Amino acid sequence: MASYMMLYTVPDAHLDFLKDNPTLFDAYLCGETPDLKPGLMSRLLGKQPPELPGDWPDHEQDAYSTEISHRQVKAFHYILNGTDDIVNNVGSVFQTWFKTGKKTPAVVIDGENFAFLSQDVQQLLAMIKSLNPELRRERLDNSGRASEIHGGDEFVEQAFSEIAKACNDAMSKGTGLMWTDR
Repeated sequence: MASYMMLYTVPDAHLDFLKDNPTLFDAYLCGETPDLKPGLMSRLLGKQPPELPGDWPDHEQDAYSTEISHRQVKAFHYILNGTDDIVNNVGSVFQTWFKTGKKTPAVVIDGENFAFLSQDVQQLLAMIKSLNPELRRERLDNSGRASEIHGGDEFVEQAFSEIAKACNDAMSKGTGLMWTDR
């Protein structure tokens, strides 16, 4: 079964909280208030549970679905960056699914879920906008993975358009952008 890339607009403070409390990730996406009562060991050690942000969501988060599967991320990485090499900029959005760079701006929530803070979303959008149709087509052909992209150029255009919509939404709200396979 393929895992698909889902994008969410998330406030920077929430991304910081989720990075520090990754076990609450699913509750966040579902808009559920988690039970934060400390367990026996935590009580014995005097450890206090985390305090949820005051604006913790009370409904399921709206997602942008690019329908990019985990099998296609190397092709999309190449299309965005023009290389198979690891990059240490916002072009790392796809590479996080197979390997993170040491200096990437991506916030690692739990090793499977990642985000860019609001300050990085504009750079990602600029990279996507610089991919005119001819460049996308050329990079798809040069990637050696065109057969992995069912729907070819149209699918690539639609996927990048969806990511651009998510970036525009995040920028209009002043939030970061989180991606996951959930």
